[in-house]
Parts: sequence; structure tokens; C-alpha cells
Amino acid sequence: MGFTDTIDNRRKRGKSMKKENKAINQKMDDIEEATAAAKEQLLFIGQYFWKKYIAGEYTPDDKNSVYFDNLDRLNEQVKDLNQEIDDLKIAGMREREIIDEDTRIRIRNKEDLKAEKAEAKARAKSGESEEGDF
Repeated sequence: MGFTDTIDNRRKRGKSMKKENKAINQKMDDIEEATAAAKEQLLFIGQYFWKKYIAGEYTPDDKNSVYFDNLDRLNEQVKDLNQEIDDLKIAGMREREIIDEDTRIRIRNKEDLKAEKAEAKARAKSGESEEGDF
């Protein structure tokens, strides 16, 4: 094999590998698409049977009842968690109402105290005593 034959061989081998890799990559892409489509179909199948189960039109057998039981349990857990969120929101609003009311009372007390001090100062300036005149 001469020099040109060696170069030609490498070129053909490289072209062959590139063609092979391109075909493999296309097949891998096709596998990913088919897998995604299969997962989507499984989701639709699951939704179909779940809706039938909820409507009382399907009763799972012993082999698959665990999945329905798990889904029932998880749905109940989500319902409970949503209720806890609502309870937290209500408790938070109540707490903030109490904080606002406490703040209003503190401000009113400070204003009353300030007014009392100003009144006492004004009486002291005018020569009145807090005990009255004799």
C-alpha cells in the first residue's frame, strides 16, 4: 500500500465512521422521541383508568390496587397540606390584626401621655398646681 492508498484509506474510514455516527445519532433521537411518546401514552392510560376509578366504574384487582391506594393516599395528603396552608394564612392574618391593634393602642397611649405632659407643662407655666389653689 502506497502513501496515497494510505491517505485514501484513512479518508474512507473517516467517512464511514462519520456516516455510522450520524445514523446512530438519528436512531438515538428516534428512541428518545418514541420513549417520550410512550410515556405520554402511559400518562393517558393512567388518567383514563383513574377517572374510571374515581367515577366508580373501575375496580382495581389485587395486582394493581396498591397503585390506586397510593394515589388515594397522596391525593389525601395534598388535600391536607392545602388545608394546612389555608390555616396558616388565616392564623397569619389574625396575628397581623393583633399586631396592628397593639400598635394602635401603643400609639394612642403615647399620644395620651404626650398630651398629659403638655397639659401639665402648660398648667405649670400658668402658675396652677396640680393639687389646686389654696
